[in-house]
Amino acid sequence: MVISFREDKIDYPTFERLYSEAWDYISAERQRAGSEKLKQSLWESHNSKRSFIIEKDGYVVGIECFEIVEFQGQKVLHYHYPTFGADSDGSKSWYYSEEYDKAHRKRDENLNVSGVIIIGNPNSPAVTALKKKHAAGGDHFESMVEYPIEELSPTYAKSYPSYFKGYFLRKKRRTT
Repeated sequence: MVISFREDKIDYPTFERLYSEAWDYISAERQRAGSEKLKQSLWESHNSKRSFIIEKDGYVVGIECFEIVEFQGQKVLHYHYPTFGADSDGSKSWYYSEEYDKAHRKRDENLNVSGVIIIGNPNSPAVTALKKKHAAGGDHFESMVEYPIEELSPTYAKSYPSYFKGYFLRKKRRTT
């Protein structure tokens, strides 16, 4: 299995496929915002911000919209609407693979960022999956710490619902 990241945009049919495949993880937000409204917001974010396409063996399995920001005096990657789908066999296990972690680490090292900011509903399946994957420290992050949204993302703080109580900074583990 080969996982790769490339900074690029995807076409709308591929975006629609990923959006549909991510249903289990973003369904709570679809219900809150409305499916079409959220879908349009994700598509606009993908086209207005820098984006990484994630591929497994040449097949698009995800997109990550982002910007580089400063947090606590360090350069970090701030995710906006990561959307992860299935591989060509219909599996999402690639997200939990060592190959994904290695490709992710290499991407972060190439960007020279010291960590990643992700903002989300603490009760959502997406944040639950993040906690399961990263909180145990089994990948290339040393910790996953909750912060008030105003500290992590003052620019965007007012654009998130007040019930978004779980806001996370995940710092990259030091490599030798």
